[in-house]
Amino acid sequence: MLDTRNEHQTPPSPEDADRTVNTGGGDYEEVHLDARDAKGLLYKPQGSVEQHFGDKIYQVRRESPPAFQVPYQPIPLIGRDDVLATLKTLLIGEGPVTLPPAITGMGGVGKTLLAATFAYQNQAAFPGGIYWLNMEQPGLIAGQVAACAGPGGLDLPDFAALSFDDRIACVQAAWNSPVRRLLVLDYLEDPTLLTRWQPTGSGTRVLITSRRDDWPRQVQRLRLSVLRRLCSVELLLGARAADQEVPLAGLLADEAEQAAADAICDLLGDLPLALAIAAALLRLHPSLRLREFQAQIGDDPLFATRADATAMQTALREAGLPTGRTLGVAAAFNLSYRHLQAADPLDASALRMLHAAAYCAPSAIPQNLLWQVDGIDPADADGAARGDTAVRRLRALGLVGTSIAEHADAITLHRLCGAFVRQQPHSQELLGAAATTLTNYARTLQDAGQIKDSTKLVPHLEAVLAYQAERQGAEHPATLDTADNLARTLRNQGDYVGARARYEAVLEALIRLFGPGHPATLRTAMGLATTLFNQGDYGAARSRYEAVLEA
Repeated sequence: MLDTRNEHQTPPSPEDADRTVNTGGGDYEEVHLDARDAKGLLYKPQGSVEQHFGDKIYQVRRESPPAFQVPYQPIPLIGRDDVLATLKTLLIGEGPVTLPPAITGMGGVGKTLLAATFAYQNQAAFPGGIYWLNMEQPGLIAGQVAACAGPGGLDLPDFAALSFDDRIACVQAAWNSPVRRLLVLDYLEDPTLLTRWQPTGSGTRVLITSRRDDWPRQVQRLRLSVLRRLCSVELLLGARAADQEVPLAGLLADEAEQAAADAICDLLGDLPLALAIAAALLRLHPSLRLREFQAQIGDDPLFATRADATAMQTALREAGLPTGRTLGVAAAFNLSYRHLQAADPLDASALRMLHAAAYCAPSAIPQNLLWQVDGIDPADADGAARGDTAVRRLRALGLVGTSIAEHADAITLHRLCGAFVRQQPHSQELLGAAATTLTNYARTLQDAGQIKDSTKLVPHLEAVLAYQAERQGAEHPATLDTADNLARTLRNQGDYVGARARYEAVLEALIRLFGPGHPATLRTAMGLATTLFNQGDYGAARSRYEAVLEA
């Protein structure tokens, strides 16, 4: 048996060390796997990994701090204290959580930020760490789980030597142990994905965010509605009141201003995302009267004429916004967006970066990547200063958010804002520029051995690839180049199954378009051969290598 008394005890004996796995947290502890998943992975002293079909694994003391993978900065939440208290009761109580809580509601109501805020406020309650999976693209979930075995996650000592499947097995073994962890499944819409990835042990608590309201009886729904009016006014004017160092009531002493604040909240549907953008604009224009701002919203073309808004409203609905609120949210976006003037060099840079970001996934986007779309060399001090200024301009307008401290050089763009931006007139070459820059950026990271950073680009590669396939065609050379780089990134990540499928599809298209001896075809064939070799399919790999060599 392993010593379970305290962290100052002697390490496990050589016999027990042969039966240990770092599950990331706690003292030495014997861990029984759930009977439904009795297979575990055991670490041997030499770092090799073997499958073990028993009913227990052993947990060793971790040397690195517990994982904290929340990808968003915390912000003061208004009007959500009751939901935060409910989550604390459900997820931190001593009893088992029979059904995971699911924060549900429309797009822009603040589900993800509520989950992030809960994680920040209660980090100490989860000694095994807090993990975060974006469930929007099912094909990318396995890669995220596998990455949880490495730095920033379980930090397994032989992470690099583990296969992709073994990484997933190690993570699931840890999540099934009694050590208390929090696993956030963000943007989960498909109940079958919960069945596939939900831990079966008693330690890990699961928190879901979802637009879906008609869940089967496998979650506890916490419906998040729009804000109460008093809270809406506080969100709209709280920052302005703080800037002017006056109480909120002082801004509403004039009855006309108070009526205007109420009308603005009504126009914006009391939706936190729209109110936050309006608050940013009011901070940007401290002398702007509320009644004047109300008139600007009401006179916006989206309200005044409702012309040419069908496509945009459709896009916003698809991004998760109900029909009745599209005009107000779009008007808030529009007021902010119209501050950017293409004739101004700084605004032109900001616009180009914003449109490039809109083609990426709604997760952290490296600023350097966006700078390079605008032709800025991050290594050039003057260029970097210009890039920083352009990003600050976007933040001041409320159009982009700040990522976590670990990625302070990254920005986030809400999916609703991205849907709006893609509908605005812009150069059609921007999609290609974003794809090319993203591809080159990923290859540079991979060539430099920065595999961890390159794998974080996978959601963006997937998103850009989808837009390219939709707008340029699935077999356009630029689309195929992005798909080839995605396959390469997946291979470097260790996801050989995903890489092989991508490589095979690209290779088939390239042979049909350019023939078997074209350089692009040979590059993809070489990538496929290497993937087959990595999978252990040596016969197929040899055949591919020989064909490339002959060509």
